[in-house]
Amino acid sequence: MKYFRVKIGYGKDDFISVDETELPTAIRAQITGKVGVFREGTVSGNHIQAILPDLQRAAGFHRDYQLTGEDYEELRDTDKDHKLFLGETKDRVTAQIAGKESPTLPSKELLV
Repeated sequence: MKYFRVKIGYGKDDFISVDETELPTAIRAQITGKVGVFREGTVSGNHIQAILPDLQRAAGFHRDYQLTGEDYEELRDTDKDHKLFLGETKDRVTAQIAGKESPTLPSKELLV
């Protein structure tokens, strides 16, 4: 499972953690400025500052754990995989909003 942080503030804990199934909703909310409804709560899309890979959760660390250089080295492949998935999902959602693609969930190949 891939996890992402939806940044909604400047503090260390000002984010909502979403999984790959909620990622399209987060991207759509950020682009359109509408409210996104997630398992951890709701957030107005115009308050979303960034959507980033949540490597702490993917590695099983606590929410407030600060990754070290050694952690990043171990999670390098995970980070690349998460960023690739994020980019593909963003492109798909952007095309859906523009009306160039039918609204469908990511294909099963992307969810593996």
